[in-house]
Amino acid sequence: MIIGVMLSAISIYLITLVQRITLKENLGKVMATIIAVSQCAVPLGQLLMGVIFKSTTTSAFVPLLLTSGFVLLISGVCFVLFKETKESDIYPVKE
Repeated sequence: MIIGVMLSAISIYLITLVQRITLKENLGKVMATIIAVSQCAVPLGQLLMGVIFKSTTTSAFVPLLLTSGFVLLISGVCFVLFKETKESDIYPVKE
């Protein structure tokens, strides 16, 4: 459950940021690309988790712990990278 909460928080923030910096005429293309890439990554994640679960046959706790740690690491990195974001960094310069 914690993994889902962290991923949702990251996703909401990043999608909002992309929508704010993308020009309106390109927003559909950019969002479609992001969604397509993320949907194509799902089978790769499932394959990786299958290999991890198969290699650690003693306990299901180890893969879940590794996955949770990885998600928390990504969450922390995103927080550090984007906490200094200002409004002037987000809106594109109009020429």
